[in-house]
Amino acid sequence: MLQLHTYIYTLQNKIPFTTAYGSRRQTESLIVVLKDEQGNWGIGEGVPVRYLGYTAQEALTLLERHRTEIENYDLQDALAFWEFAKSFLHKYPAALCALDIAAHDLLARKAQKPLYQVWGLVLHDKMPLSNYTLSLAEKDEMLAQMQSIDFPIYKVKMGKDTDISLLKDLRKQTDAILRVDANASWSVEQTLQNFSVLSETQIEFLEQPLSPTDWQGMGVLHKNRTLPLIADESCQDLNDIEKCSSFFDGINIKLTKCGGLTPALQMIKLARKLGLKVMAGCMTESSVGISALAQLLPLLDYVDMDGSTLISNDFAEGVFLQNGKAVFPKRVGIGVRLKQEYLSFFGF
Repeated sequence: MLQLHTYIYTLQNKIPFTTAYGSRRQTESLIVVLKDEQGNWGIGEGVPVRYLGYTAQEALTLLERHRTEIENYDLQDALAFWEFAKSFLHKYPAALCALDIAAHDLLARKAQKPLYQVWGLVLHDKMPLSNYTLSLAEKDEMLAQMQSIDFPIYKVKMGKDTDISLLKDLRKQTDAILRVDANASWSVEQTLQNFSVLSETQIEFLEQPLSPTDWQGMGVLHKNRTLPLIADESCQDLNDIEKCSSFFDGINIKLTKCGGLTPALQMIKLARKLGLKVMAGCMTESSVGISALAQLLPLLDYVDMDGSTLISNDFAEGVFLQNGKAVFPKRVGIGVRLKQEYLSFFGF
């Protein structure tokens, strides 16, 4: 028997987080805690993606509707548990994600190992560094964001008429690696025009320039690209990878979009088979979601795991970034522990 505990926790942004889709000062996150009869527990997180059209409360309500089935499940294997949960949570991948992470965490804690070791992975020196995301704003504000924190890599959100002049000014002020994320805000014509400047300013890659429905336009960009193209909105889950392989050079996997760590591992395997680069990214998340994502680091080419650095009220401690490098605590599971002042909130 399992015990299922579900919570909504409101993450507060240090500054407004803005993309081409809009701006927010806070983010509702779904937190799941699973406990077994021996006192073992695991924690997971899922943050609904705004454009997918559902809320954290709706995801929680669906989990509660299936409480009996979940609590009666004999949890022995994370993959089998994910397949079981997918049958009723597939329309709400953030709920599936939170439940899946909690299951992986619980099983790894029972095994008394870090999760990546349970998977047979080893941390190594060539694991990618994380970028820090510059929230979309007026040019002076974005320059100030970069100057406020020293990172080896910055991901620059696009979506304004000043995009190109911003990149030129950023490059004048830093030798750091720059990545560009257009969040589907550019047209084919814009992107073709921008390719030369992206090359001149030594942009590492361009993420999701076009609407995820514009495959014809992506075909044009793919033929004329001067730097790697990475799919984000175009690659939600495992079913999207094969098509993306004809239009992009890599994919960005978001746990909360694909439904957790279990499908993320499957996506990485297929992407490698198809010759794609693999990135994992985050939403605005606590250290729970970030620490779960970090378990994938030995398998990745790129990573964007700055979500917990963007919030002011993290309730947990886990994997954290030090000058872009992931620092793993010596703990089992996903490496998370709850801060003392939040234990009662989460039923401990």
